[in-house]
Order: sequence, then structure tokens, then C-alpha cells
Amino acid sequence: MAKKLMMMVAAVAVAFGAWADTETVGGYTWTYRINGDTAEIYGSPCISPEPDRNDVVTIPSMLGGKPVTSIGENAFRYCNNLTWVKVPDSVTSFGACAFYDCYYLFGVTIPNSVTNIGASAFYRCGLVDVTIPDSMTSIGDWAFNGCRLASVTIPNSVMSIGEHAFYNCSGLTSVTIPSSVTNIGDSAFSGCSNVRKATVPGWRCGMPFDNVTTLVISAGTTSIKSSAFYNCRSLTSVTIPDSVTRIGDQAFYGCSGLTSVTIPDSVTSIPAYAFLGCSGLTSVTIPNSVTNIGEDAFYNCRSLTSVTIPDSVTRIGGYAFKGCSGLTSVTIPDGVKGIESSAFSGCSGLTSVTIPNSVTNIGENAFCDCSGLTSITIPNSVTGIGGDAFFNCSGLTSVTIPNSVTSIGERVFSGCGGLTSVTIPDSVTSLPSSAFEGCERLWTAWYRTLANSSSGSSGGVAPPVVTTIVQQVAAPYALTDAVADRAIASVTVDGDCEIDEFVLKDGKVYDSVLYVSNTADRAVTLTLPSGYSYKTYKGTKPLQIPAKSQCMLSITRVADRTFLVSREELEDVQ
Repeated sequence: MAKKLMMMVAAVAVAFGAWADTETVGGYTWTYRINGDTAEIYGSPCISPEPDRNDVVTIPSMLGGKPVTSIGENAFRYCNNLTWVKVPDSVTSFGACAFYDCYYLFGVTIPNSVTNIGASAFYRCGLVDVTIPDSMTSIGDWAFNGCRLASVTIPNSVMSIGEHAFYNCSGLTSVTIPSSVTNIGDSAFSGCSNVRKATVPGWRCGMPFDNVTTLVISAGTTSIKSSAFYNCRSLTSVTIPDSVTRIGDQAFYGCSGLTSVTIPDSVTSIPAYAFLGCSGLTSVTIPNSVTNIGEDAFYNCRSLTSVTIPDSVTRIGGYAFKGCSGLTSVTIPDGVKGIESSAFSGCSGLTSVTIPNSVTNIGENAFCDCSGLTSITIPNSVTGIGGDAFFNCSGLTSVTIPNSVTSIGERVFSGCGGLTSVTIPDSVTSLPSSAFEGCERLWTAWYRTLANSSSGSSGGVAPPVVTTIVQQVAAPYALTDAVADRAIASVTVDGDCEIDEFVLKDGKVYDSVLYVSNTADRAVTLTLPSGYSYKTYKGTKPLQIPAKSQCMLSITRVADRTFLVSREELEDVQ
């Protein structure tokens, strides 16, 4: 009975490959086991005597009359004298830890027959060079961890790279990963601090290398995933192949070292935040295939000095070029229908911009803080200008608003300290009192009468249509800032009174100062600027300016007529 049981155990052991044997080939005794019709190098160590460091060890292709197809787990583990190994074409796989910690193993030939390298197969080996064959489909976890590799090219056949596969390969300077790879494990290339050039697919999220300067997207890649190279600050150049049709949101967000990028003509859209914070970017080539530039696409690309937006573009998203302070000129193509909010806000170096006739709306803050902008031509197609659209454009000196515009937003030209001339057409039906706040040099402005205009002072510049000023009159009866309209050149008053034209105070231009006597009970004659017809208004009641009392004055412009009247007479004019 015992004999029969022993025979059964032996049969099972052979059937499941547990039966080990030895054979001497090439001066070495090899330990192996038979698995059906194949043999596997087996045991730890699997070879004796230990090879000399000068020897090139050739693994036999046949053992026990069977082809050797596998180098088993731990087969050469801790074989510290192993330096060079030749693997026969019959081998298809390397087991886990097959050459684990063979510190002096400098070279190994992996034949085209191998399809899989197991976990930790070459862990902490001395390998300086390795050729991964086209037959490989996967590289196991920790497979080449800690090796001395200088470069590695992974073939198109590989689909998976395991966790920590090349961890701490600090000698690596270049890596090529094909687009066939669909999975890269965590920390696969962590610690590869000297990799400077990498060819990688665009599908993954996060650069697998810490200090790459040159990036090539693998040929055949069709899509660059959202946040694929997020905050890769060391990156200086990137090559995107023609196969790419889509770039994801935030794809190159925060790549502050990136200096140039060429987008292939296979791409149709530059998405939101694609190059946001690429502060080192000096040039970008946008192809004619692109129709959309998304929100914040080039936000804060401070070094960008020029950009050509192709005629194919029909939309420029909000904040698209905000903070691009290095931009000096921009031509917006004819297909664009609107300039969205803050699209060019903070482009302080911008001196000129061409807006096409296709644009119907200029959004809020569109050119806010473009302090270098000296002139702007607004086409007849524009019907609305959003609030703060040209806020703080301190270099602007004159603006002509076309007849097509019907609305102007709050503070639209506020802070434009260099502005001296503005033309506002009759088509404008709404003009907030803050539209020209802080435009201290504005001397000439044309308005039309508005039925429901607001009143009040607006930073020293005439608010539209009606201004009511309340001023305490006291000896010597000086009425200061009574007329807040730069269009008035001079005023004469019958009797003992006079008006000084614009006076300076603390280096700033203030309104006219009107001096009147105690007996100022006279009609007022207004002298209009050059080019205007002279008009005199003598109301049914004379202008009364009582001494030492509250005095309310209003100025009203109706078409080309201007009147200085008392509050009581305002109804007569309107």
C-alpha cells in the first residue's frame, strides 16, 4: 500500500512539474524540471559551479530532451559572479526574481521569442543596456528596478508596464514608450531623475518622469489625455505627432519651462486650460484646422510675444490670452463672432489689435489692463461693449464708437488716463455714469440726450446729459466744479462775474471755477467749443445764485446745443 502511494505522489509531482533533475551542459550542471513537453530552468541556484566573472554563460536550449521555454522563479537569484548571459530562442518567459540581485550582471540577450518578463526578474542587476524584443507584451512589477540602464526602448508589442518596473534606474537619460502601451503602473519610472528625453503616449495622466526636458508624443497616439503633462515644469519642448486629433483639458497646464509648441493640423480644438501657466512659452503655432480656442487656453503665458490666430478659428474663449503680457499685437480672424470675457485682459504689452467686422460683441474685461494699447478700431458690426472692456487701458488716447453700438457697460473706459477724445454715437441708448471714471485728460466728448440718464459727478468727466451739482456758496462766492463737462471752452456772464477756463490743481485738471458777485442776477451766455454753433439761453427766469446759500446747477446737452441753467429752469429745456 505504501509503495503504491509513493508511486502516486511521484506521478502527481511529475504531472505538475515538481520533479527536478540535473544535466551537465557547457561545463555547468543545470537544475531543471519538466512541464509536459517543455523544460524549465529551476532551482536556486540553478547552476553549478558558480560562473567566473569573465565567463559568458549560455543557457542550454534543451534539457532532459525537452526544449527550455522558461527561466523559473529565483533561478539565478544572488548569482553575484554572473556577468553575461545568452538566452536561447526557445525561451518565452522569465519568472519572478529570475536574476534577482545579480549585481554584476552587465549584459543579457533577450530573444524575440520572449513574451513576458516577470516581477523583479532583473531587480537590482548591473544591467547597463537591454534590448526588449518585439515579442514582449508585458513587463512585470519591479522588473528592472535599480538597474544601471542608460536608455531603454520599449517596442510596439508591449501593452503593459508594471509598478516600479524601472524604479530608481537613476542612470536612465532617455526612454521611448510606444502608443501600444495602455497601462503604466504606479511609480514605474519614479527615481529616474536623469531622464531628459522621453517619448511617451498621450493617453496617461501625469508624466512618469520627474525632470524630462524634451518630450515626444509617441507616433500613433490619437489623443492626449486631460492633465497628461500637468505641472511638468522641467519640460522645454514637446513634439506632437500628426496622428493626434484631440488634446485634453489642462494637458500642458503649468509647464512653465516649455518654450515652444507646434500643434499639428490634425487637431481641431485647443481646449480649456491647455497651456495655462506656461510662462516660458515664447511661440505657438496654431494650424488652420483649429476652430476653437478654449477658456484660459493660454492664460498667463507671459513670455508669448506673438501668436497667429488662423482664419479657421470661430471662437476665442474667455480668459484665453489673459495675462499674456508679452504679446504686442493680435489679429483676430474674420470668423470670430465675439470677444469673450477677459479674452485679452492683462496683455499689457499689446499695442495694437485688429477686430474684424464679424465681431458683434466685446465682452466684459475683454481688454482690461491692456496699458500698452494706444488705439482701437471698433468695427460697425459691434452692437455691445461689456463692462470694464477697456478698463485701465491707460495708453488709449482716442476712441470712436460706431453707430452700431447700442449699449456700453459699467466702467467700460474707466481708468483710461490717456484718453483725450471719445465719440459716442446717437445709437447708444445706455451709458452708465462710471463709463469714464478716472479719465482725467478727457477734454472732448460728444453725447446725445438720453431720456432716463443718471446724475452725479463721474471723476471729473461729464456724466451723460444731466449733471446736478450741489455746492455751498460762500465769500468770495466761489462755485467750484460746478461745470463737470470738458466740452465747455468758456462761459461769459452778464454783469460782475467771470469764469476761468480749466484750472490745474496738484497737477491735475479740474473743472472751471465760476466767480460771481453778490448781485449776480443775470442771464448766462455759454460759448461752445470750436466747430459748434453758438447758442444763448435766456430762460423765463434769470439765473439766481444767492450768496451764502445752497446752489443747484445742471448742465444739459441736446444734440449740438448746450445750456447752463438753474434747477428751476430744467423743465423748460427738456
